[in-house]
Amino acid sequence: MTNEKLGFVPLTPFQEHFFFREMYEFSSKIYITVQLDKKLELNPDEFKQKIVLNLLAKEPLLRARIYYVDSKPFMKVHPLSDFTPELIDGLLEETDLDMDSKKFTQKYVASKPFEVNESLDSMDKPNWNFVVNYKQNFIAFVYSHVLFDGISGVSVVNSCLSFLNEDSFVDQGKENISWNNSTGVFNPYPENKELYTRPLNLQYDEPETSLFDVSSIKVKPNACVEGASLFAFQDKKAVSNLIKECKEHDVSFNSYMVSMLAISAYDGKDVKCKFAMPIDLRGRLKINDDVFVPKSTLGLLLTFIVNITPTITFKETVNGSKEQWEFVQKIHTLIQKAIPISVEDLREVGNNYLIDQEKFWREKSERSKLTTDGGAELPSFTFVLSNLSLNFKYDESKKYNVIRSIFSQAKRPPDFFSCSMISTSEGFSISDAYYEDEPKTMENCFKRFENIMQEKRTI
Repeated sequence: MTNEKLGFVPLTPFQEHFFFREMYEFSSKIYITVQLDKKLELNPDEFKQKIVLNLLAKEPLLRARIYYVDSKPFMKVHPLSDFTPELIDGLLEETDLDMDSKKFTQKYVASKPFEVNESLDSMDKPNWNFVVNYKQNFIAFVYSHVLFDGISGVSVVNSCLSFLNEDSFVDQGKENISWNNSTGVFNPYPENKELYTRPLNLQYDEPETSLFDVSSIKVKPNACVEGASLFAFQDKKAVSNLIKECKEHDVSFNSYMVSMLAISAYDGKDVKCKFAMPIDLRGRLKINDDVFVPKSTLGLLLTFIVNITPTITFKETVNGSKEQWEFVQKIHTLIQKAIPISVEDLREVGNNYLIDQEKFWREKSERSKLTTDGGAELPSFTFVLSNLSLNFKYDESKKYNVIRSIFSQAKRPPDFFSCSMISTSEGFSISDAYYEDEPKTMENCFKRFENIMQEKRTI
């Protein structure tokens, strides 16, 4: 019997990339947490009935399980009728841990390795769940990057909030779900006139784009992330003033945040930073005036840029100085120039679609395990920033609104630290994860970043 007849669907290049990346433990799950402005009135059983069942009915990917078939990863979307009460129970957990604590990250994300469902009739290993804290009124959506990226994860949380704000329960049960196959809510990407289902035939030799310098790492890739920090900038007036300053200097807020993270690497000696960030095209690469290609078709590295900053001296660290804003403008230009707008520009960022993902990550894992004798050896100042921008806007007509949100990715390769940012109407938060190192290089860097941002409140 063929895989198609069994209902198995091959993973997209985007999904396959993260499947093997998580399988070899170079990264782990993601979580998006929202803290509500009032007490959550739904008890766990009501939450499962009103939120979990409705989401399962609405979004097929939430009903998906990942399987290994003939040594290849496949996805199968199960019907809602396959979800027993026991499986539903496993999709909701309660916690008393703080939403911004390292213990929360370690318990619900970093400590849970990715697993496939080895038995073809098994559904016991879901790749997502909700974690709720009733004392602090927060809901965390914890999920595998194989299923969703950051923006589509936000869409799931937005739908959760929509169901939460409905005046009455919608009893979905397990039958007569007229919108069972609808995915519109979860497609944040705009529709275009035509979409290719597979990439154009790109025939050129492309050197590997090195985002992860694994060969120099002296720590196992699956070592636990001990370093984790969170910085919350909950000051609407200060944020508004900062955005106004960015507009006056003709730079994006995103470029400003990248610049401040880079400047925080300065510890008394001139330094340059390597930084990576997702390309802000939200899934579309322009081929010509009428045709766009989906991000997941061409592969992950299409969506990341890697750049080296100009030299950072003491002058750039002075908040609000001419030299600092000139540095931000240079970073903004670097980012804008790195965004590809045509197929020909792909060679600048690589094309992961042409790479054997299993071989790619297996070999990286093997290389890193050969050098595990000396502990962590962190290079000088490399970081990635993933910014989901403004979400969960305040609406006084809604019963529940979001006052704070956290976006975090718990594991990264240990040659750099990962910053994940999300904003609400009340401000923004940045979380970062890194490997502990004896000189406290990464920890001190993030502390300097916190000081820079705190100082912006007083300027």
